[in-house]
Amino acid sequence: MLRQKYECDKEFSILIQLIGEMDDSIYIIDKVLSDEHLFRLIESDLSKRYQNTTKTGRKSTPVEVVLRMLALKHLRGLSYEQTISNVNESLILRQFCRIYFNALPNKSTLIRWSHQIRQETLSQFNQRLTQVATQLQITKGRKMRTDGTVVATNIHFPSDNSLLLDGVKVISRFLLQAKEISVANSIFINSSLFRNRYRTARRISREIDGLSKTRNQSGRQKREKAYSKLIEVTQASWKQAQKFKSIIGNLNLLQFHQLLQRFEIFLPRISQVIEQTQRRIFNSEKVPAAEKIVSIF
Repeated sequence: MLRQKYECDKEFSILIQLIGEMDDSIYIIDKVLSDEHLFRLIESDLSKRYQNTTKTGRKSTPVEVVLRMLALKHLRGLSYEQTISNVNESLILRQFCRIYFNALPNKSTLIRWSHQIRQETLSQFNQRLTQVATQLQITKGRKMRTDGTVVATNIHFPSDNSLLLDGVKVISRFLLQAKEISVANSIFINSSLFRNRYRTARRISREIDGLSKTRNQSGRQKREKAYSKLIEVTQASWKQAQKFKSIIGNLNLLQFHQLLQRFEIFLPRISQVIEQTQRRIFNSEKVPAAEKIVSIF
């Protein structure tokens, strides 16, 4: 049964007063997350986990605890394990997460709840977050234009090897998420499908960067050989993702369905990058602008 929040612990409140207040940054976030509308957005998604989530079953980790622990994880860039460890060891963070002296949820529980929150809900959550922060005069909430040429972006120069590396990175990230979902839901999937090829791809990509400055015949041959290896690694990752896609397509699980949608978006782009690289590097073709891909994101 879905719980909204824990009852405030009087003994814990007395102890917290002796320790002192939260630091300014945590205090500000605490005020923002106290907004009722933010709470209801997350509660709405968590309540849809099962048909009778709000009525039957064991008492769940409260919505308020899930919301605040996930917020803390995101704010500090922590892993699930680090988030749980940090909250467990700090009375201030136990207060922030409204968990008091109660037991913390384990990693699997936190992952399951986090995957229950839809992308649409996160968009609404962020919009409301901006409104609340503006009302509390934490930020002015001004919009920044990013359609000019002078705004810095996180898109690198679109070299063929960097695009291939991005493809392997994205697939590896999605497969890691899939592994966490599988473990959390006790679903057995062959471990070979979760193989992470990113380190291999990164090493080859760096080798290509080093060879890009060579102009002699030997250097060009080494570069083509390295590209051939990188394409093989990217294709192997792509095939892994395709196999995994066919498996999770038969599983009626919301988290897998959301992951499947991401695969549907990125796999065709990665396939296009592979084809583009083969045309440019091995066939010496000039790919027309209309057919060219400069970023998979």
